[in-house]
Amino acid sequence: MNQTDLDRLVCAGVVDQPFRALLVRDPLRAVEEGFYGEVFHLTEAERMLLANVHANDFDEFVREIARWVLHQRGQELE
Repeated sequence: MNQTDLDRLVCAGVVDQPFRALLVRDPLRAVEEGFYGEVFHLTEAERMLLANVHANDFDEFVREIARWVLHQRGQELE
């Protein structure tokens, strides 16, 4: 499994506060709008993940993403 664009999405949230806020509020809209011309090509499973993320802040958002990624790899978040 390759989460390159999912990783890029999270990294964009790390470096840009308005984009970070949009990720927390409406992650699919953030993907659709892109990041300063950058386009994110997510799988259907990744889009479903984002549609079901309900985080109160960016840290919680990232934890949910990390749990999903580790679950896909057969691991758990410690």
